[in-house]
Amino acid sequence: LFATYFALNSESFTKYDQPIYIDQEMDYKLMFYALDNVGNQSKQRTRLYSLDFTPPNTKHSIVGGYVNVNGEDVVSPRSKISLKSRDEKAGVKQIRYRFKGERGIYGKKLLTMAGLKDGVHSLVYAAEDRVKNAEANNTFTFYLDSIPPVVDHKLVGDQYFANKKTYVSGLTTVALSATDNKAGVRRIRYYSPNKKAITYEGPIGFPKRNGKFNYSYAASDRVLNVSETYKKSVIVDISPPKVSPKFMGEHYYVRKTHYIRLGTKISLPTTDNLSGVQDVSYVLDPGTEMELGSVYTQPFSFTTEGEHKMTYQAIDNVNNESKTQEIKLFVDEIAPIIYHHFSTNATAPVDNQYPLKSLLYLAATDKQAGIRNIYYTINNGKEQLLKKPLSFKKRMNYTVKIRAIDNVGNESTDQVSFT
Repeated sequence: LFATYFALNSESFTKYDQPIYIDQEMDYKLMFYALDNVGNQSKQRTRLYSLDFTPPNTKHSIVGGYVNVNGEDVVSPRSKISLKSRDEKAGVKQIRYRFKGERGIYGKKLLTMAGLKDGVHSLVYAAEDRVKNAEANNTFTFYLDSIPPVVDHKLVGDQYFANKKTYVSGLTTVALSATDNKAGVRRIRYYSPNKKAITYEGPIGFPKRNGKFNYSYAASDRVLNVSETYKKSVIVDISPPKVSPKFMGEHYYVRKTHYIRLGTKISLPTTDNLSGVQDVSYVLDPGTEMELGSVYTQPFSFTTEGEHKMTYQAIDNVNNESKTQEIKLFVDEIAPIIYHHFSTNATAPVDNQYPLKSLLYLAATDKQAGIRNIYYTINNGKEQLLKKPLSFKKRMNYTVKIRAIDNVGNESTDQVSFT
């Protein structure tokens, strides 16, 4: 061998007489050949070298629910962690990690949150390249939020609870709100029968029809923890109560007026189809000096005779109000006036004598309620209801007693004697 020549990152060859020293992190191209003592040259060779002093760079990423809250990373139980490392020269050999109290080498499977409880946790990881450059440890600290939001439900407006049922009016609405321990509330979903879920944005009303109504709701947080679906049921009541006055004692209705006596008591029975009656109120003689208003508790009566008015109204337990209604009343304590006359003139007026078969006409008038019936007896006989004029076919003395009753029971009597 005569000599060896080389060129390092150059086209100029230099005689090799000592080891070649390379110390910069860069790529190198080495070319070399040799000559023997008679000038024969070997084949020129080329070698490529790269000096790698830089460790890999590893990053983590979250697959699934993830959010940053005030600078803190928050993940869900469904989240997974992916590790990816890059090395510019030698290439990554492996990624080591410490998680859940154990050490391991990261493979193709993502790291899951299985076994972790709600709270703060850490993942430590670092990579090594194929020339043993080792990366400094990276630490990913995060909060595992496994608790779903808590939803608060409130009925706003008219409501009544009885017999394990909740009654609401057509004006009642549902107000929903939610709180979350860490990630924050994402949204509240509201579900009604036969309709798609809607995102809750404000109070929701009920359908304007009577009957049972079912609905439900749930909330999710920003890492997709979902609360249980809460189911509710209400009975919607949009109908007011019905009031029908009743009269206990003498009562007669005609010409849009209720004729009664001082002793007649008035009751206000009320029915409601769903939530039940809350109270009934009435006013006697509204708009006059005698006006009296009260909540109905028991039957009542008037204390003065004559014309009166009464208004009344009812409200149910979810505040549906009936229309204010008015009725006319007349307290009648005046008895009828009885009249009688014969079909012929008297033959002896002084002795009150009339021809045989004369007819006696009986009648009565009443200023207010009208006549109900007229009764008579002849010579203290059995009392009979007057249906037609009385005829007398026997020659004798007669005494006819007369009793008239008006339609509210006021009674008057009279009698007539004749031959």
